[in-house]
Formats: sequence, C-alpha cells, structure tokens
Amino acid sequence: MDRDIEVTDVSVTVLDRPPESTTDLPTLGPAKVEADQQPVNPTTLELGGSLGINRHWDLLLEVGSDFDDAFLTVFSGSYRF
Repeated sequence: MDRDIEVTDVSVTVLDRPPESTTDLPTLGPAKVEADQQPVNPTTLELGGSLGINRHWDLLLEVGSDFDDAFLTVFSGSYRF
C-alpha cells in the first residue's frame, strides 16, 4: 500500500490595504472597484496538507485562523480514474 503524506501549504496572509480590482467593461471601458473596509486583524495563518490513500484517492485538509475572530477549515477528497 503506497501512502504519501505531504505538506502542501503553509502561508501567512497580511492584508495591509483595502482590496481593489480593475476590469474592462465592454460598454463603459475600464472600471476600478475599491472596498472601503479592512479586516480588524489583517494577519491570517494557514496550514494544510494532503494524504494519498492509494493511487485513486487523495484527501486534503487546511486550517487557518487569525487567532481573534476568524477561523477556516477546508476538507476535500478527490478520486482519480
């Protein structure tokens, strides 16, 4: 049985300015959108990994938090033909 455990993601996200996006609208031309808001705690720590159960099945788990008011969890399974 071949099992592979690998850490696929360790990241720290720092949002020090409001999010913004620029796009080109077909009838109006370029448009810039800014959100006039910021998170209370701009730093988020995430840790994740995947587990290959066999050649067909993989599991993925990620957890993260800003250690104040936000927590995230991602759990995923995938099947390869």
